Amino acid sequence: MLGLTAAVASAAAVAVLVWGFTEPVGIAAQESDAGRYLRKATTAPADRADGPEARRTGLSITELQSLCGIDLHRPLYDAPKPKTVASATAARTVPLSIRLIGTAVEPGHSAVILQMKDGSIELCAEGRTIDCPGGAVAVTKIEHRKASVRFGGRTYVLEIRDDQQ
Repeated sequence: MLGLTAAVASAAAVAVLVWGFTEPVGIAAQESDAGRYLRKATTAPADRADGPEARRTGLSITELQSLCGIDLHRPLYDAPKPKTVASATAARTVPLSIRLIGTAVEPGHSAVILQMKDGSIELCAEGRTIDCPGGAVAVTKIEHRKASVRFGGRTYVLEIRDDQQ
């Protein structure tokens, strides 16, 4: 019995498929449906020479061609940002606020004694740096009663004056 039911169902399915392919399809469009999904503002005026078909659909051939010519692809990269003109403001320089109070010159072991603005004392060898307000001070060269230091991109020569002894 189950086999007979399956055979009848398959024959009915084949019959429905054959009928669906052979039966003509007719769509009755009503006048109110023509342009239901088109914008009303794009309706072509009656005096255009594009024909009655273009007026009914709402777009003329030239409008369709212009729409098809639009490049809808976005660029694959960001547009370059406009270059801004850098303002010519001078960098604020911090004055060197240390004082040389002593030197010890010995080949390979030269050192300077520096006094900070707050009164503290620092001992620094040639080629070394110390931290002070405004940045690091690098001692580049040590001579008798004289030292060259690099601070803020500039080189300063510090000397021990006679009135400081």
